[in-house]
Amino acid sequence: MKKISLDTYKNKHKLTLFLCLFFSFVFLFQFMLPIFTINASASEDKYSNVLEDLKKDTNFDLNLYPEKNDDYSLDVIQIAEGSEGQIYLYVYSPSGNSNIRANYINLSIDPIENRNKTFKLYSLSFLNQNSVFQKYVINDLTVSDKVYRYYNISSIYRKFSHDFGDSKPETVASIQCKGYSVGKYFCAYYYNNSLIYESEKIDVVDIDIKVSGFVQYENGFKLYTDRCDSHFVGFSIENYNVDKIYDADITYTVSHYITNVFLNSGTSNTVFQGSDSYESIF
Repeated sequence: MKKISLDTYKNKHKLTLFLCLFFSFVFLFQFMLPIFTINASASEDKYSNVLEDLKKDTNFDLNLYPEKNDDYSLDVIQIAEGSEGQIYLYVYSPSGNSNIRANYINLSIDPIENRNKTFKLYSLSFLNQNSVFQKYVINDLTVSDKVYRYYNISSIYRKFSHDFGDSKPETVASIQCKGYSVGKYFCAYYYNNSLIYESEKIDVVDIDIKVSGFVQYENGFKLYTDRCDSHFVGFSIENYNVDKIYDADITYTVSHYITNVFLNSGTSNTVFQGSDSYESIF
């Protein structure tokens, strides 16, 4: 064992951050509270105005989404399936600031009864905004041919900025972001030739990362016999009584560099060669 490197910081991480720990017991649905059922089909025009789309739901209430100039958070109102397989995301941005844009969401398409859900990070493309309402399309995700389509959204992210009062960044897809819990489960299906949306509220665990780092082994460790690093994360859970952790999904990025040493001058330079993303289940 050659060295121990610690990067100590305190940072709010949601359940499925880019470096995430997903606990299956969180989604036992102890508080299955229905939010709304939408009996409106998705817009035929993907560039239709966000507010026009939302008002197609007869239960939509503008008063539930007031403008708050100093609130730079984001929340998900609704999803919608487009006629050409697109999946739209409708977001509440209380500040109404056009510079506040969502970049990513963590989403699972596993059925509600599946206790070992797999979450994936999806990027978003902004379409339009009307006051505090924003409309996006979810990239690299299309409507499946299943009778019941599930969209379990645990968190949403925007770019980190001190201008919006952000204190500590969260690294998501190599970008410094600010994350917000969503905790909403949507189901889409057809009934009497109408596209129906239903939604449930779910619990999301807040994880406070206390310390992260690695231990370097010159002669390998257990099954890996070559020189390697063993990484660790120390954390606490603030809003849930945890007795056991049954499994965890960890997403991480490996970056590749080449260092060139010039013998005649004794100088060197390091060149970034790209990165690869991996996901492990423990």
